[in-house]
Amino acid sequence: MRIDTIIPSVLGAPLHETLVAQEKLRPDLPARHCQQRSGVGRNRTMVPIRQVEFAHPGGSRWSIELMEFANLRRMADRQMRAAPVRPDFHVVAVVRAGTGRYCVDFVEGGLEPGSVVWVRPGQVHQWPDVDRVTGDLVLFTATAVREPAAARIAADPFGPPAWLVSPARRSLVWWAADHLRAELASAAAECAESTALEATAGLHGAAAHTPPIPQALLAVLLLRCAGESGLHRGPGQGDGDPVFRAFRDAVEADFPRHRSVRHYAHLLGYDARTLSRATHRAAGISSKAYIDQRLVLEAKRLLAHSDLSVARCAQRLGFDDPANFTAYFRRATGKAPGAWRRRYSHGPVPGFAEKPAAVKNPHVGRLNPWM
Repeated sequence: MRIDTIIPSVLGAPLHETLVAQEKLRPDLPARHCQQRSGVGRNRTMVPIRQVEFAHPGGSRWSIELMEFANLRRMADRQMRAAPVRPDFHVVAVVRAGTGRYCVDFVEGGLEPGSVVWVRPGQVHQWPDVDRVTGDLVLFTATAVREPAAARIAADPFGPPAWLVSPARRSLVWWAADHLRAELASAAAECAESTALEATAGLHGAAAHTPPIPQALLAVLLLRCAGESGLHRGPGQGDGDPVFRAFRDAVEADFPRHRSVRHYAHLLGYDARTLSRATHRAAGISSKAYIDQRLVLEAKRLLAHSDLSVARCAQRLGFDDPANFTAYFRRATGKAPGAWRRRYSHGPVPGFAEKPAAVKNPHVGRLNPWM
């Protein structure tokens, strides 16, 4: 089993030619993963998570790439596409034709013309069925989004994993993607020409940062995609609140060690009630619930995609007593860790993935994908 790094390539070789094995972790595991639900215990085959990072290709500093589902199918076979992947960058998929399935952090749904799927950095996702899907995949880092409204949407940890754009607006989304593709190709050609001239002159400067026009068009595409998702919010609302942003970042860094709101209030210099109000405005839940949901999501990932024992998962997540972890997980999910693992540790199986949770932000009416 290996952790793989997919190196996006706006200027360099195609993605499928740059699939690089980084680290050999478990040579004792079989190379092929079970396609059916197997027995539990020692005979169970885990589905590993591939950690995928965005590398700037060809020495450039570009942080946007646009590819098609056809590229994804050439890059990886169906079994590999159905395996869980955890990128450190954004992936926005826009479906133009065909039908299929997606799975983002245990929330599974269908793909059809007009579907948008947004995978945020750190989220585990799978494409169990995209054999008949036509459309675009936009890969980009957080630094590529400069326009304030688009940046707020991209930074939103409670954005829905998928939604459907109405037929009347789909052409605007597809035109935005086409325009971005054309500008990326034009900028790549200009960059290649400039690099050739520099080489002729004996200069060896690094390629420039992502050009401003593709950055602007990325913002247009994101805003078009988000138009009907409930993601739009005014300045100073939601996760634009600096108090919530600070809390969100602190939780992301410390949730395996600290589950107390009081800890984060002391760390950030805010009153606990201030954190609670800010979190409720941004996410529609209490600050304690936010911490718990983040911890439970990581527990689900460990149980489904690692061969750690329940006791080791508990230890990894800051629980000294596995019994306390089991009780905590059962209160949050209604299942014991072992039972949850038996159900979800073999990748997306039709009828077994979780449905989108009915926990909504009362301010914007969207689903919380962490549940």
